[in-house]
Amino acid sequence: GTHTGVNITFQLPDGEQGVLDPRCDTYLDSKQTTWIKTAHQWFGTNAPHHGSDGTIRCAAEFARDLAIQIGQRHPDVKIYSTGGILLSYSFPEATLNDLSSLAPLCYLATFLVLFLSTRSVAATLVTLVVIALSSLSALGVAGWMGYTLAPTSAMAPIMVTTLAIADAVHIILTAFQLMRQGHSKNAAILQSLRMNFVPVFWTSFTTFLGFLSLNFSEAPPLRDMGNIVAVGIIWAWVLSITMLPALAWLMPIRVPPAQNSRLQVIMERMAHW
Repeated sequence: GTHTGVNITFQLPDGEQGVLDPRCDTYLDSKQTTWIKTAHQWFGTNAPHHGSDGTIRCAAEFARDLAIQIGQRHPDVKIYSTGGILLSYSFPEATLNDLSSLAPLCYLATFLVLFLSTRSVAATLVTLVVIALSSLSALGVAGWMGYTLAPTSAMAPIMVTTLAIADAVHIILTAFQLMRQGHSKNAAILQSLRMNFVPVFWTSFTTFLGFLSLNFSEAPPLRDMGNIVAVGIIWAWVLSITMLPALAWLMPIRVPPAQNSRLQVIMERMAHW
């Protein structure tokens, strides 16, 4: 036939699941694979590569190298690697790759949307500080609780970023609208807090309960994701009503006076209807 399958069964000895062969450790350190480089970028010198996880990575990397060597010797043969070991290795590898690429893109898109909405660099930076601290606080609490990031729970910071924008933008844009009507910056910020405190609280609280409901799931990664996002939502609300107004008061935010255009009059009538 034209297709051949080679099945290699990889099984750790009984009682040795947490032990990594020194030769495997040396092999991983000499390889400095993409997974290990990315892990060290995120976790520093404490990046985990020992124990059973290190053994899995060692086997997966060795299998990939072997496939490359066979492919170089036989260019007319296509080599594919599959199996449980490679699948277990690909999950954390894909997670770290997504975090290193999607997270910066998410914050870049957030910055552009916020700037286009507010037309103020200072207001955009203030909002980004609140969003970033909400995501980092959620990850910090997850670390204290001993959670391990899986492909599902690793997307929690991006979800927290999306939800934190709503709290901050409501307060900032309401203050901008009041400033355009002639209010001073301090008076506009205080009035914005009075107007948005209850709505933002109930929005955050109901979303918080919604993500906590994932604890009824039988999948541990979904439970972890729900708890991480729930913590991030609470931090986003707290920072939006405390740090956001304080930073907005300190930053040189200026808003041009309102122009009574026909479109604005129509939108205000529709809002009050």
